[in-house]
Amino acid sequence: MRRLIPYAGAAAAVAITTALIDFVVGRAQIANISMLYLVAVLVVAVAFGRAAAIVASVLAFVTFDWFFVPPTHQLVVADAQELFSLALFLITAVVTGTLAARERARAQEAEHREHDAKVLYEAAFLMAEPLATSRRAPACARPAVSSG
Repeated sequence: MRRLIPYAGAAAAVAITTALIDFVVGRAQIANISMLYLVAVLVVAVAFGRAAAIVASVLAFVTFDWFFVPPTHQLVVADAQELFSLALFLITAVVTGTLAARERARAQEAEHREHDAKVLYEAAFLMAEPLATSRRAPACARPAVSSG
């Protein structure tokens, strides 16, 4: 079940973006409104990784074609220019999603390395402490010489 959470997040991000686009399209004409899906893909990539970002990209591509590209409610594109735009969108979404996911992985790797460095530092500090104590021990163990 836990494995499905990233994909459910991808579907939710696309659904929310679709609702936002539907709300805006009825009130204003905005060129390239499909680029809002790129924001959703980037959010999914950062939150869940590459696979979920690719799923979000494909879902965004199909959803935008289904709801907003004439003829609507068909997976058919009447205009060749619109088909080119959709293909370009899909490529851009996959590439940006992959790059964002890669940066997320690098950030996680840096956090792990930082944690490892802290653990090694603490271990070295603890290992050095008994050495300092053992150097002092012989001096403390010598009997006191009385001068008198």
